[in-house]
Amino acid sequence: MKIKILLLAIIFAFAGSVYADTIRYDFNGNMTSIGDKTIRRDFNGNITSIGDQTVRRDFNGNITSIGDQTVKRDFNGRPTAIGDQQIRYDFNGRATSIGDQPIRYDFNGRPTSIGY
Repeated sequence: MKIKILLLAIIFAFAGSVYADTIRYDFNGNMTSIGDKTIRRDFNGNITSIGDQTVRRDFNGNITSIGDQTVKRDFNGRPTAIGDQQIRYDFNGRATSIGDQPIRYDFNGRPTSIGY
């Protein structure tokens, strides 16, 4: 579950675009970029930045902010918003949109793009 939250939080950071940003993965299934923004990781594989936006975490490893955008969570720890963009979920618990930007997934259930 922590990995899903991490992936969602990363996508949410860039939900303001009006065009679809492609999400790219390496051969291990790790996100490497969102649009033209490179994802950087520490030696443990935790994402430390997306483009020029720093990723901050709490003592449990949960993402608390990306750049100046705060990640808000519900009582179960699931992200409900990043900044002022509300996150919507389907009945399976998969994020379907952030604000008015739809999220698209591949056949493996990995997010592949956000936006129109």
